[in-house]
Amino acid sequence: MNSKILTALVVILMLSLGCVNSAQETAETQSREQNPLFHTVPEGSACVDARGDCLPGLTCVNAVCQKPDNVQTAGPIGTSSNQERCRQNQFKMAFVLVADNNQQITPERMQRLQAIKDVFPETFSAATFNLASVDTAYPIVTITGDQLDDRAPETIAKKFYESNPDDFDFISIFPAAPEFSNLATSNSQVQSFIQGLGKSLFNRSSQFGSSGKLLSVGYYRDSLSVPTTESSAVQILHEAGHQWCCYVGERFSTDPAVQLGILDDIEIHFYSGLSSPYSCGAIYGPSYWMPNADGTYNQSKECAESRKYHPFTLYLMGLYTRENYDFDKKFQLLNATYNDQAVPFKEISINDIIAVEGERTCVNVVPETSVGPTVSTFIAD
Repeated sequence: MNSKILTALVVILMLSLGCVNSAQETAETQSREQNPLFHTVPEGSACVDARGDCLPGLTCVNAVCQKPDNVQTAGPIGTSSNQERCRQNQFKMAFVLVADNNQQITPERMQRLQAIKDVFPETFSAATFNLASVDTAYPIVTITGDQLDDRAPETIAKKFYESNPDDFDFISIFPAAPEFSNLATSNSQVQSFIQGLGKSLFNRSSQFGSSGKLLSVGYYRDSLSVPTTESSAVQILHEAGHQWCCYVGERFSTDPAVQLGILDDIEIHFYSGLSSPYSCGAIYGPSYWMPNADGTYNQSKECAESRKYHPFTLYLMGLYTRENYDFDKKFQLLNATYNDQAVPFKEISINDIIAVEGERTCVNVVPETSVGPTVSTFIAD
């Protein structure tokens, strides 16, 4: 080929590339002028969809910058990272007895904890209508105060992992005496990788000594002295279930601007005016409401405690899906200011939750974070 022609072609190509680059730079400059965050937000941070916030290579999904292959809609179980756990329904729980010294680890306390441990799988299956199960077969582990730098759940969990496998979704800690620490009955959440639950994503696995299996640690301050093993098992239902519930929506209000006012005043339980389909109500506060002659409703006092999860909770746990439950099914929400004369206010369905919180989706990789909630929610009477 003639050298002059070749030179001309090279010049034309360089000019074309220069025009393309110039156009790209102009477009990016205009985007930055319209959005100061354009291409600056790192993985795991909050973003606004379709605005270009995320760094190149990341995508804004459900208000979080993520790598495209990190997002998994709750659906068929796969094989990558948290994908398998998106709709997990088989769990493992370890039981730990902590005491000031070996003298407090008495046969009576071990027997009582063993009884709680034995009854919990049946209690959990019943609460989920056999949609989920929990394996509690691992032997009780004992830890004394002289083995610990402090008595925080994180420290106890790390000590546990020094001689036990990282095979458990939950660790349940029972002090031999309530005075072991000043911590109330509570749930320390280790990681959160499911969007659509009304709470932020976080990952504190390394703080608890886990490589990523552990979901949360329950601390049961006085459960060894609760009158029945069944009531102790209900406490575990309550605390372990806080992994998923109840954070969707807002506290109850008759203000029309509040779309999903189904939470109580502290916004970690359901509002009592949310109706339960079960005669004993549901865990986290929904009540069974009976009609009065004047069109109002009164709260059933038939049962001392609730032992089943509400359909909304079963959805948040990933156990109710569109394949096995009607997401349009409505539950009455009453203004329960006066429990004996509650007034119907509106009706709520799972689809109403999705409309506010978005679809229940799972993120395969959540970067390690330093903060996460400890929810103190259940103090025995």
